Amino acid sequence: MNNQTPLDPPYIEGLKRFLLHMPMNSNYELDEASKKLLRKNLCLAISCGGQHYQSLFPKLFAGDLPLNEALRKLDEEINWLFAEYDTCVPTPDNFVASAQKPFSHQRDLPCARVFRRGEPIFKCSTCALDETCALCAFCYHPDQHQGHVINVTVCQRENGGVCDCGDPEAWVHQFNCRDGKTQDSDFEAVREVPEDFHQAFARTIDILLDYIIDVMCQSDLQFDFPWDMSSSPKKYAASNPLDPKKYGYPHENFEPCEFDQPSDKFSLIAYNNQVHHFRDAIQRIHLASKKLPEFAVMVADQIHRHGRARVIQSRNLALLFERQKSLSSTGLISCIRNARDEFRENMCHEILLWIGGLVERDVFKSSDNLKNALCQSFCSRWDKGIPHANFNGTQGPKRGKLDANFNLPRVEPINPSNQSDQKWYFNPAEKWDVPSDLSEQCQYDQNILDYTSQFFQGSRFQYMIYLDIRFWKSIRVVLHTIYSTSLITNLNYKAVFCCQYVDIYPGIADMFLALDGEPEVNIMSTLSTQLFTCLSNSTRIIDRGEASRIFASIFNFLRTGNVPYMETPVKDQYKISLTSLKNRRWGQILFDIGYILGRGRDKNLILKDTSIPMVCDILTLFQGKPVMIREKENHIEYESSDYTAFFQAVLVIYQFAEYVAHAITNLTPELRRETALYSISYVVHQLISIENKDLIQTAPIDHNSTDYGCDFSSTEDSLDRASAGKELKQSFLHPLHSLLGWLIEFARLDSKDDLLRVINDAIDGFRSKHSTFQFENLKMSLIYQYPIRTIVLSSQIKSGYWVRNGFSVRTQLQLYKSTNLRDQGYLRDLFLIQTFLSIVPPEIIVPDILKLWSFYEWATNDLISPMIYDADIFPYMLEECLSSFIHILTEDLFLRGASSDETTQKKIRNEIIHNLCFGPMSFSKLCTQIPEHISADKRFEVTLEKLSTYKKPKTAKDTGTYTLKESCLEEINPFYFNYNINKKDDAIKFVKERLQLTSNKRYHDIVIEPKVMSKENLGMYGGIGNFTTSPLFAVFLIKILRFVKSVGANKMEGLIETILHLIHICCKEKTITHHIYGCFFDQFCQKFTQFNTSLAQELYQLLDNDTFKSQHSKLRAIYTSFDLKQTSTLNTLAGSIDNFDVSKIMVCASDMTCENEDDRKKRLAKGRQQKLLAKFKKQQSLFLKINSEQYDGSDTEMADAELEGWQFPETHCIVCQDTAQEAGPFGLLTHISKSSEFRKVPFNNQYWFLKAFSDNSSLNVHPEFGHIPENVTTGWKDFITRIEDEAIFGPGFTDHECIERNVTSVTCGHGMHFLCYLQYLSTCRPRLSQLTRNPPDVVENREFLCPLCKSLNNMFIPLLWANNNRSMKEFVERGNEDVELSEISILRNIHQDGWFKRFMENNTDSVRKFLILAPSSIEMFRSNSFMSSSDVQNDFRLLITNMYKLLAMLSFPVDFEIENPVVFVNSLKFAEISLRGLDTNDISVINQLSNNTLINLRVFNEFRLTLMEMEVNNWTTQPTNSAEFHLKQLSHLQMLSADHLNETILCGDFLEVLVNCIPIRVAGISFNSILRICFSGLIIQTANILFSQIVANNFFENENFNILDVPVSEVISDREAHAASSLFMNLQQAKSSSVRNNSIANDERFGYVFYSMLLKSVTPFLRQALIYVYVCCADVEGVDFSNTDMIFEADQICQILNIPTLNSMLTVMTANNSSQTEENHMMQSFLTFLKNSEEPEDPLIKTSLDYPGHVRLINLPTRLDRFFTEYYYLEKYQNPHLTIENPALCMYCASVVDVQKGAIDSTYGQCSAHFASECNNSVGIFLLPKERSLVLLHRNGGSFFDAPYLDQHGELSGENKKGKTAHLLKERYEDFTRNMWLMHNIPNYIARRLDSTIDAGGWETL
Repeated sequence: MNNQTPLDPPYIEGLKRFLLHMPMNSNYELDEASKKLLRKNLCLAISCGGQHYQSLFPKLFAGDLPLNEALRKLDEEINWLFAEYDTCVPTPDNFVASAQKPFSHQRDLPCARVFRRGEPIFKCSTCALDETCALCAFCYHPDQHQGHVINVTVCQRENGGVCDCGDPEAWVHQFNCRDGKTQDSDFEAVREVPEDFHQAFARTIDILLDYIIDVMCQSDLQFDFPWDMSSSPKKYAASNPLDPKKYGYPHENFEPCEFDQPSDKFSLIAYNNQVHHFRDAIQRIHLASKKLPEFAVMVADQIHRHGRARVIQSRNLALLFERQKSLSSTGLISCIRNARDEFRENMCHEILLWIGGLVERDVFKSSDNLKNALCQSFCSRWDKGIPHANFNGTQGPKRGKLDANFNLPRVEPINPSNQSDQKWYFNPAEKWDVPSDLSEQCQYDQNILDYTSQFFQGSRFQYMIYLDIRFWKSIRVVLHTIYSTSLITNLNYKAVFCCQYVDIYPGIADMFLALDGEPEVNIMSTLSTQLFTCLSNSTRIIDRGEASRIFASIFNFLRTGNVPYMETPVKDQYKISLTSLKNRRWGQILFDIGYILGRGRDKNLILKDTSIPMVCDILTLFQGKPVMIREKENHIEYESSDYTAFFQAVLVIYQFAEYVAHAITNLTPELRRETALYSISYVVHQLISIENKDLIQTAPIDHNSTDYGCDFSSTEDSLDRASAGKELKQSFLHPLHSLLGWLIEFARLDSKDDLLRVINDAIDGFRSKHSTFQFENLKMSLIYQYPIRTIVLSSQIKSGYWVRNGFSVRTQLQLYKSTNLRDQGYLRDLFLIQTFLSIVPPEIIVPDILKLWSFYEWATNDLISPMIYDADIFPYMLEECLSSFIHILTEDLFLRGASSDETTQKKIRNEIIHNLCFGPMSFSKLCTQIPEHISADKRFEVTLEKLSTYKKPKTAKDTGTYTLKESCLEEINPFYFNYNINKKDDAIKFVKERLQLTSNKRYHDIVIEPKVMSKENLGMYGGIGNFTTSPLFAVFLIKILRFVKSVGANKMEGLIETILHLIHICCKEKTITHHIYGCFFDQFCQKFTQFNTSLAQELYQLLDNDTFKSQHSKLRAIYTSFDLKQTSTLNTLAGSIDNFDVSKIMVCASDMTCENEDDRKKRLAKGRQQKLLAKFKKQQSLFLKINSEQYDGSDTEMADAELEGWQFPETHCIVCQDTAQEAGPFGLLTHISKSSEFRKVPFNNQYWFLKAFSDNSSLNVHPEFGHIPENVTTGWKDFITRIEDEAIFGPGFTDHECIERNVTSVTCGHGMHFLCYLQYLSTCRPRLSQLTRNPPDVVENREFLCPLCKSLNNMFIPLLWANNNRSMKEFVERGNEDVELSEISILRNIHQDGWFKRFMENNTDSVRKFLILAPSSIEMFRSNSFMSSSDVQNDFRLLITNMYKLLAMLSFPVDFEIENPVVFVNSLKFAEISLRGLDTNDISVINQLSNNTLINLRVFNEFRLTLMEMEVNNWTTQPTNSAEFHLKQLSHLQMLSADHLNETILCGDFLEVLVNCIPIRVAGISFNSILRICFSGLIIQTANILFSQIVANNFFENENFNILDVPVSEVISDREAHAASSLFMNLQQAKSSSVRNNSIANDERFGYVFYSMLLKSVTPFLRQALIYVYVCCADVEGVDFSNTDMIFEADQICQILNIPTLNSMLTVMTANNSSQTEENHMMQSFLTFLKNSEEPEDPLIKTSLDYPGHVRLINLPTRLDRFFTEYYYLEKYQNPHLTIENPALCMYCASVVDVQKGAIDSTYGQCSAHFASECNNSVGIFLLPKERSLVLLHRNGGSFFDAPYLDQHGELSGENKKGKTAHLLKERYEDFTRNMWLMHNIPNYIARRLDSTIDAGGWETL
C-alpha cells in the first residue's frame, strides 16, 4: 500500500508514532506495564480508536455492564490480553456466540485447527487424497466414514500440522463437516464488518508487519563470529534507526537519530542451537554472567524454552566482549545488541503474540473481508521504513544476509549463464499462473524481469519467512501457527503464498541446511508440506520449471555443502561431501520434491526432459557407495563407521527415486509408456556412462572414498573375474538400478520387445555417441550384473565368506535385506533379475548368473568344489543360490502389473501371514520381524485385523496377542524370500504337520506343493522361467545332486530339500515360452556326455537309496508332475533312465503313504497327548501368574499347615544366614507409616455420596460383574454420567474432613536377628552419607532397606510365639453360660466382696490361655526385682523402647501406648479395604489375604497380646500394679454395658472395641457375645447416622436426584425393606424430627434404599471382624465357608461367625411384642436415650460413616488423548496449555500441576509441593499424559511407573509407540490401585528403583 499520511486516521498515525517512541519512553526495558501499554495501543488502532471494542471483546460489551466499567475491567483485570479475556470473562445471558468449537472451525474455509502434542489425528484412507490429509477430533464424525479405512494417531509435536477439513483439494470423496458450514443467521450476521473497521484492520496489519520487518532486517549479528563485531556494536546501533517519515512524521526534516536514539546500554544475548548439553550451557552462562548458579539455570531454561535470553547487560562494551568470548568458546551462539534493538525485537515478539490472538477472534473467523485483508497485507510488498543503508549488508548473496538496501538475495542453485548442460538450466519464460487481480492487488509477479536480478524487494510474506531464522523458538511457533491457520488455508490466496514461497525456496533451504540453530521449528517443515501437497500448487510449480531449482538445491548441497551454484572440477562432479551427507536435514528437500512430483497430474509436468536427468545426477552421488573389498588374509583392525551415513541417508534417496518413478502413474497409458521408455533409456545411458568412466575423466578414486562399485574396463572381464573368484569392489547401494526397476514396473509395458528395444537403443546410442572409443564388450549384462552381484554378496556375507571384514558387513547386510531398505534394495534387485531373465535368452544369462555366483567353472568342469569357497561355506552358498532361483520363480509381487496400493496390500499380507503363522504374537514382537516401513503403513493394522484374531489382555501383566486365522494358513510358502534357513525349516515342519493332521499320511510322506506363477497373469514377464530350459542349468542341478550324494543326505538335509523343491517348481513349466525354448522336461531327460547321465536318472537313483528315504515322496511328486499318462512321456523317461521301472514312481504313491490302523491310532494318541500337555502347561502358567507376587514383594512362602497349626516364619536371618551366635531374638521387618485410604462418606458431596452406596452389596465380587445386580434409576445414570463426562478425569476425593491418615503396618516377610538388625543399621549410615542424591531411606525416620528385597522398613518385631493352633470354630461358638453384657454394671458389682479379684483371676487366666508364647521366649522378658537382667532381656527392652519411640513419633501429638491396638486395627482395616472388589468367585475374604498381609496382622496381634501378658505377670523392670491392666480390660467391657452402650454408639469405633475386649469364658463373656453386641451397636450407630444425614440433607432431593435414586440390590425382600423402614420411623419418633419429605419417606421404595444403605455400611465391619477372627485362629477345621444358601456376603459372614444376620437383627430390633430380646432392648434403650437427651455438641460424636464402597483413585479417560482434546487445549478450562507446559495429573484429587516448574514460595517442584502440602494422599501419584507414564513420590524420593494405558494392540505405549492412541486398561488400573497404592507398595517400589539406580540426581530421570 502507498503510505499517504492524509489517508491515515489519527489512531493509525498515533500507532506509528507510538511504535517509534516506545523504546525511549519505556527506558529500553519491556516490562509488564510496557507490554500492556503496547497491547492497548494496538487494540486502540485496530478498533478505530476504540469504536469497535465490542468486535474484539464481545462478551465484555454485550451485557448490561456500563462502558466505563467495561473499559476499566479491560485495562485493570484483563490487561488487554485476548487469552485473559477468553478465560476470565463470563458469557452474558443475552450473548449469542458462534457455534464454533474452541480453536477450531472457520466457516466456509478449511478448519486449519493446529494439531498439538497429545491430540488425536484421524486419517481416512478412503476419503483422503493422500496420507498427509487429516481430520481433527472436532471434524471427524464416525458415521460419515463407516466402512472406511481409518487410522488414528497421536500428534507428537507441539505443531503437528493442521486439520484439512474443508479443503477441496485434500479429499477424493467429499463429505460435509457438521461444524464447517451452517446457515445460522446469528453467525451469518457477524460476517459483515463495518468498512472503517475493515480499513483500520488492514492498515494496522500493514504497519505492524512493516515494523517487524524493519526491526528484524537489522537483527543479524548472531550469524557473525564474535570477534568480527568486537568494535562495531555501537556503530551498528547508531546506523539502525527507523525512518520518522514512515512513522508519523512525514513532513518534518529531522534526523532519524533524534527520534530513535540508541541506548547507552548493551546486552549480551545467547541463542539456542540444539547442540550443547543443558549442563554445558549453564556452565558457560555462569562463567559469562559471574552471577549465582541459579541465575545461570534460569537463563539456560529460558533459552531452552523460548530460544534466546539476555545473559548480562552493561554500558562497558569491552566487558561484554570478554564475556562473549567466554560464552562462545564452546560454540554457543551469541551477540551483543544495543538495548534499544533488543527492546524493539521483544516488541516484535509481543506484536506477533497479539496478532496470533487476533486471528482467533470470532470477528476474524467469521469475516471473509478480514481474512482476505490479512492475506493481502502479507502478500503485498514491504514498505521499507529504514532510512540508512544496511550496515551489515553484502554486495553478493551471502547466507542469511540482505544487501545494502535490505533487498532479498535471489539464491540460484543453477548457473544461468551455462546453457550447455540443459538439464541444469532454468530461465523462467513466463509469469506464475496466478489470477491477475490478485497480482495487481499484491503488486506481485508483474514483470518477468523481476526474476533476473540478483537482489529484489519482496513481499512482506517473503521477508517474514526469510527472516524467520532470526526469530526465536517461542515466536516462530506462533508465526507458523498464523501461517497454517490463517494464511495458506485461505483458498483465494493459497496460490500466491505458494509462488512467493517457491521464489525464495533455495535461500530458505540454504539457511535451513547450514544456519538454523532450531531446525525442528524451521518454516520449511510447516509450509512445504501444506503448500506442496496441494495438487494445484504442485502442478503450478512443475509447469513453470521451478522443480529444477529445487533439484539443483539438493544436488549442490550434497556435493559442496552449499545450495548456491559453485564451480566444481569435472573429476569432483559426482563426489559427495561426507559432511553434507551427515546433515540429515536435506531429506526435507527430497520430500518436498516427492510431494511436488507425486501430486502433479498434467502431462507437461512429468514430460519435462530435464526431470529424469536431474534425478539421475542426484542418485549417481550414491551409486555404488560405500564400497567393500573382501579381506582374504587378515582381519581388519579398524572398521570405519562412514557406511552408516550412507545407509541412513540412502533410505530418503530411495524414497525420492520411488516418488519420481511413481509420478508417471498419474499419466494416461500412452503418455506413461512414452515417458517411461524415455526415462528408462536415460537411466540405462547413465549406468553405461558410469561403468565406462565417461563421467570421470581421471583415475578412479580410492576405496573408502568414492567409487562406483567396479574397477574393471569391460563387462566380460568382470564376469570372468567373478567366475574365477577374484575380488571386486562391491556395494549394497545402487539407487540408479532401483530407479530403473521402478520405472519398468510402473511403465506396465505390454511387450518385452519394447523394453529390449529401448535398452539396446540406449547401448547403441552410447556406442555411437562415443565412437572414438572401442566398446566391443558393451552388452546388456553390464546392467543386470549389478543386482545379481548384490544378491551374491548378501549370500556370501550370510555364509561367512566375508568374516574377516568384521561386523560392519553383517550390519550392512541386515540393513539391506531386513530393514526399511529391503523393498528398495533386495526386492528391487530381485525384480530386476526377474525382468532380465524374462527378456534375455537363457543361453546368455544363465552362464552370466553362474559366473557371478562363482559356480560356472565348477558346474562345467570335473571339480569337487570351486576354488573360491571353503568346504564349510560351499554347501551354504549352493543352498543360497538355489533359494534365489526359487524366489525368482515364485515371488510375483511386482510382476502382475498391479497398482502400488494393491502391491503394498499384497506385501503387507504376505509379511503378516509368513511371520504370524508360527503362533500367537504380540503386536510389537510381530513388528520386530517385519521391516518398519511395512508395519508403519496405515494399512498394516487394518490388514492384520482381517487376517488374525485378536485376544485382549485379561490381566494386569497380560498383553494382547494376534493369532493367524485358519483360512490364511493355505497361503504359507515355506520358501518365502525373507525366511532364513532356520525359519525355512520351521515353516516346512509347520506346513507338513498341518497337512499331516488333515490327511492319513505319515510325516515323511507329506509333500509340499510348490507355489507357481501363471504366465497369463504376468504379462511381459510370462517367460521368466525360460532359463530353466538351459542345458547349463540342468547340468548345474546334476552337479549339485552328485555333490549331495557324495557327502551324504544326513549332512545335506537342507540342501537336498531346497534343490528338490526347485526341481519340483521347474517341472510345473508354467512360465516357459515353449514355442521358442522348448520345455524343462527336455533338459530333465537329456543325457549329458560329460556325466553320462541325466537329471531324471540322478533323481531316480535316489529312489533306490534308503539314505534319501525321507525324500522319496517328494521325488515321486516330481515325476508325477509330468503327464505320465502319455506314452511318449514314459518312453522318454525310459530312454533317459537306466533300468526304468515305472512302478517305483507311481504305484507307491498311494500304497506307501497310506497309514495302517495301528499307525493311525498312534498318531491320534500322540496328538491327544500333545493337546493334554499343552493344556496342562497353560493351566500351570495361569496358576503361577495368579499366585505369584506382582510387585517385587516377599519371597517368603506360607508354611504348610501341619497338625500343630499355622507356623510363623521360620528362623532364617537374611544377614548372617543363621551363622551368628547369641545374636538375640529373631524378628520380622515391618514398615509403620501413615496411610490415606481411610475415607468417610462425604454426605455434603452429591457425587461421592451416591458413589459410596453404588457398589455391589457384596464386596467380594467385582463391581461390574457381580452376580447380584444393583438396580439403578435413570436419575442415577444421568447424574453420574454427566458428572464423569464433564470431569474428563476424576472427580477427585477432595473433602479433607472425610479423609483420615492413620498409622498402619506392612511387612516384606523377611527377618533377621536383633543384633544383626542393629549391626545392619550401623552399616547403613555410612552408606547414606556417601550418596550425592536423596537416599530412599531416611535415618531420621529410623528407616532402612531390607537387605534382601530392598523394601522400605522402620521397625523390628521379635517372633516369640509357637504355632497358631487356635480353633476358629471354638472361638466363635456361643458359650452355654454366656451372660448378657448389657447386664454387666460396674457400679453395681465392683464393690461386692471379692468380685474384682475374681475378675482379675479370670482375666489373667483368659489371657494366658489365649497366648501362644513359646517357652524359649518367656525368659527373654521375664524379670523380677531380685535378679539382674540378662543381655537378652536388655536387648528386648531396648527393642521395645525403639518401637515405642517410633510409634510415638508417628502418632504425635496423640500420646500413644505401645500395647494400644490402633496400629493393628488400622492395618486390619486397610487389608480389608484393599480386597474390596477382588473378584475371586465369591470366596471368603480371608482366602483373599496375601501371605505377607496375614503374617503382618498375626505378628502384630500376638505381639499386642504378649505385651498384655507382660503387664499381667508384672514382667517389667520396675514392679507395677497389674490391676491397671485389668481395669483397662474392664473399661473396654464397660463400653458394651447397658450403662455406657449408648455413648459407645454415639462415639465409639466398634471394631476397636471388639479387638480391645478379651473374651473371659469362665466369666460367661465369650467372643461371640462381644461380637454380637458390637454388631448390634454398629447397626444402631449406622442407622442413626444415616437418619441424621438423610433428614439434614432433605432426603438429598435436588435438581439431579433424591435418596430414592441410590442403587438397590434386586434381591432385597419386602420383609427386609419393611424392617428398615420401621427402624427409620422409630428414629424419627425418638428424635421428634419433622421430615419435610414425608412423601419420600413413605414411598415403598424407601425401605429398600434404607436397607441397602445399612447393608452396605455394615458389610466392611463384618469382613474386618472375620479377618480378625482368622488372624487369631488359624485352625478353620469345621467351619463352613460355602454358605450356598446365603445371597449377601454380610449374611454369609454372619453365618460363619455364628451371629444373627442383619435382617434378623432388624426384625427383632423393630419388633413390638412384649418378649424383648437383648437386641430389642438395646434398640429401645437407645431410642429412649435419644428422646431424653438434647442435640449433643460433643465433637467426638460420629457424624459420618466409614466409606462402604470400593476405595479407588480418580476415574481416568478411556482414551488418553481426551485429556488433551477435551481439557488441556480448551478455553473452557482457561487454556491449561498456556500455563502448564508438561501437565501432571494427581490421581488422588484430580489436580493438574506442571511437572517441569517449581512451586510458588517453595524450593520443591509443583508435584512434590502438591503431594506434601495440598493433597491428602500419603504418597504422590501423578499421571504424565505427555510422557504416558506415572510419577510416584514418597517423602524425598520418587520414581516412574508404567501408566495403565495400552495401545490398541494391548501393549504399553513405549517411546517408539507414542504416536498410537492409548486406551485405559481397567484391569491394569485396578491392579495398580490395589497392589501398589492400597497395599502400600509405592514406597517399596521407589526404594528399590532408587537403590538400584546410579543416577546422581534426586530421583531417576524420565
